[in-house]
Amino acid sequence: MPKIVGDEIRVFGAWAKAVGQEISRQAKPKYFRNGILFVETSHPAWTTELQSKRHLIQRKLNESLGQEVVREIHFRQARL
Repeated sequence: MPKIVGDEIRVFGAWAKAVGQEISRQAKPKYFRNGILFVETSHPAWTTELQSKRHLIQRKLNESLGQEVVREIHFRQARL
């Protein structure tokens, strides 16, 4: 169990650098379970845009982490 928590901390910590400043302002990682990262976006347009780039973002995250930790990314608009 501690590895799962450690992986979540590592993924969240790598997020801003991996995706860049503009995306990190519009999308925030919310939780990480079983290799799946769940990210909330500020607007439906961002959800669509990032969903189309999910494989690139996944690759950048895993490169930042030095291993394949993130297997999938799911985006959804944050609830108000």
